Amino acid sequence: MHEGAGDPELPGRDLVGGHRAATVLASFGFVVAVAFLMNWLFGGEEPSAKQSDPATERSSPSFGGDELDDDARREALILAESLPPELVAAELYRAAPGPNTLRSLLAAVGGVAGLDVGTAEGAFDLVTFDPMDPDHLLASRRSSYGPAENQGANEEWRLSAGEVAQTLFAADLAHDVVHFNDDGTVAIWVNSGNTTAFASRIVTSRPAASGLSSEPVYASRSVIVDGTLFALTGSADYYSTTRHFDLLIADGGDDVAVLDSGERWAWIDNPLNDIVIAYPADDHGATMVWNASTLEPIPDHPFAGRAFQRLAISGDGRTAVGVTSNGDLHVIDPTTGATKSRFGSLDPEGIAQPITLNDEGTIAITVDWNGTVTLWWVGHDQPLAVIDGDAGPARVVPEDRAPRTSSAVEQAAQRVAIHQRATPDQPTTWQIIDTSPENWIQRACDLAGTTLTAEQRHELGLSAGPVACG
Repeated sequence: MHEGAGDPELPGRDLVGGHRAATVLASFGFVVAVAFLMNWLFGGEEPSAKQSDPATERSSPSFGGDELDDDARREALILAESLPPELVAAELYRAAPGPNTLRSLLAAVGGVAGLDVGTAEGAFDLVTFDPMDPDHLLASRRSSYGPAENQGANEEWRLSAGEVAQTLFAADLAHDVVHFNDDGTVAIWVNSGNTTAFASRIVTSRPAASGLSSEPVYASRSVIVDGTLFALTGSADYYSTTRHFDLLIADGGDDVAVLDSGERWAWIDNPLNDIVIAYPADDHGATMVWNASTLEPIPDHPFAGRAFQRLAISGDGRTAVGVTSNGDLHVIDPTTGATKSRFGSLDPEGIAQPITLNDEGTIAITVDWNGTVTLWWVGHDQPLAVIDGDAGPARVVPEDRAPRTSSAVEQAAQRVAIHQRATPDQPTTWQIIDTSPENWIQRACDLAGTTLTAEQRHELGLSAGPVACG
């Protein structure tokens, strides 16, 4: 394996309106960003979540070529300034997807405050999105041991028209934790009934056709893939002082296969459906990969033997991002495992889903150990937004037995449920925001309430480009 030299070409950097568009649009992104900054500072509403917005940093317009004369530049700027800023931002991003135009689009729709789609309340330990429906979520409390009956507290959330309807999930079924799996099935953890190992659980899944019903296990770190539970198991003795994991197992319901000792591993997940990855417990270890169907190790897999704490891969399978042992974010070629570029930093300690990529691999959403949620353009050092969320140990479960309670990210990075700490005057809340740039475009168009004429598109160098508002 080797590291590529220099930053790679990022998807969507090329402009579609010809060379003139390339020169005009590059400067408009900066001009519009400055305008949005002034509006936000002096005329806009303060965002409900803390946000650092690099899109609003002042920068001088810069035309990159000589073909556009001074008169044409001046006329284009005057035209842009006379149009609704939301319209200009949407059209610029559609023509030239990239970090600068996306920051301007985010500012145009009101920043993080403008992304709000609803807020839920409740002190839950785990919130997950339905991968088949971003408007559908499950929220669970987590018991430490014993009967583990949270059916009177666990909820199902449904978003509609800016409201979150919160109802009990399976109130007639005794269970501890419930969550969505990546394939859309629902995992339900119930007390095993083992009177000597009262910390153990059995996981079943809905719909029943998915077929999983595990053996009793205390799955401190786990992922369910095609009806098989892969888990780093903790001691069945709740009072055990051992802080490393016992075993790494694969439980298909009929039998349990031991893949490895759990001592050298810190986490397990499946960034791709056909593999499972174990991540090292210390800085000297490296990742290990297994085939999720055959359970055989794959030592030559591009993600094997890497010094990463966690990995994520885009929906189209073309981009991966990993966080190294020292917290650096690497853009990885999934076919070779080679690092293409570096950007940003992250401490993923204890977070169930610290990195999520959108389907195109252009946007990354990270959740830090302290709860900070950051939106990135993949490969670009300055964040699109930094949001002040909260994270901490589950209410009654040690961190070696359960992930930290933190914000939840939808599997395709379309939504985030931001975990916000309770105050004396307000209960714990989960602010759900829309993180899909396509939806930001639609919101900007709605706010603008108009479209570009053919003549305006020509003057802005957008004649040959795709239409955002129309």
